[in-house]
Amino acid sequence: MRRIMRGARVVCALGAIWLAQGIGAPVLAETLVERGDVLYVAVVGTPEMTRDARVDADGRVRLPLVGGIPVAGSNLDEISARIKEALVKANILLDPVVLVEISTYRPIYIGGAVKRSGAVPYEPGLTVRHALIAAGGLETATSVEPVGIGQVLELLARQRAASLSLAQTDSEIARLKAQLAQADAPAQDPPEMAQNAAPDAPAEARAIQKIDSDLLRDLSFQRSSNLAYAKTAVKLAEVEIDVLEQQATFQKHEQQLQHDEVERTRTLVERGLVPLPQLMELQREDSRLSRDLLENYAFAARARQSMERIRHETSVEATQNRIKNRESYRAALRERAALQSELDIIAGHLLAAGQKSDPQAGIAAVEPNVVIYRRASNETRKVPATMETPLEPGDIVELNLPDLVRG
Repeated sequence: MRRIMRGARVVCALGAIWLAQGIGAPVLAETLVERGDVLYVAVVGTPEMTRDARVDADGRVRLPLVGGIPVAGSNLDEISARIKEALVKANILLDPVVLVEISTYRPIYIGGAVKRSGAVPYEPGLTVRHALIAAGGLETATSVEPVGIGQVLELLARQRAASLSLAQTDSEIARLKAQLAQADAPAQDPPEMAQNAAPDAPAEARAIQKIDSDLLRDLSFQRSSNLAYAKTAVKLAEVEIDVLEQQATFQKHEQQLQHDEVERTRTLVERGLVPLPQLMELQREDSRLSRDLLENYAFAARARQSMERIRHETSVEATQNRIKNRESYRAALRERAALQSELDIIAGHLLAAGQKSDPQAGIAAVEPNVVIYRRASNETRKVPATMETPLEPGDIVELNLPDLVRG
């Protein structure tokens, strides 16, 4: 026993050098030891205690001479101190030098849309993407036949064409929304189209948006011109009606004077003071004045009818344009959903073929949805993640493809 104690003191410096050089597996500074890890334990001067020891279900490692040492939930320094304390307490060593490293981390587990679900050995620096590669990559449908380069090129061409159609539909939707907004609030300034094309979008998409923006401006100018013309026509009709009403007032006054003259002349004719033909001439003039007044009323009625027709036609045209734009808007939304579904299908086929989406098509590369289930303090929590999220020992990784048609 004394020989062992003296040996421990002799090699104490050697042990310190060993620790400084970092001999053993790399260690995560903040990672706590848990069940399933394998620890490398070395006690300088006692080779019978140097071994790899797995942390069992009870959270302990079993070592000769000292038995079970609780280690789960502790860091390496704490474990080293416990082993040292146990050696001193058992009178095995007075001042032992204990080295503890993690020999093998507990594995991570990966499942979902991967080719090989199961355990993946953990290494420091492991990310979700590394784990996916270790699991054989993403799962593809068993019914997918090998895709040749010609088929891949065809899929990419279809993707670019569908993406351009989608950009055109998005631009049309933005224009129709602006037109409907102007129709609902005509007193506002001419509408501006939402700029939905990104600065790095393909030149065709930006050109389509420019065309729709110019079209919106032209349609807005045409609509404003039509409204201005209709307002002017209504104003002129109102002026015409006002003039006719004033003229009718004068005609009624003149008719009344003529009627009075006829009655006076009739009295004189009855007394034999005025010849009958003079009375008849006055009656004819009275009749003419009545006809002129009736004609004036007819002109005023036609002017009012014209004014109401202009107002009605303007209202009907505005309503028809709104109906047409809403129907076009609904059709564009339906077309957009169909194009998006087609792009999803194409992206799914490209993914199954091991290809990414063409960046010139304006479609982001398909990435799986990632969720990590991580256990800490006897509690498992759900951690949203990406392909570049670093993993910790014991993580459970679930990958699922987005809502694409696979196969």
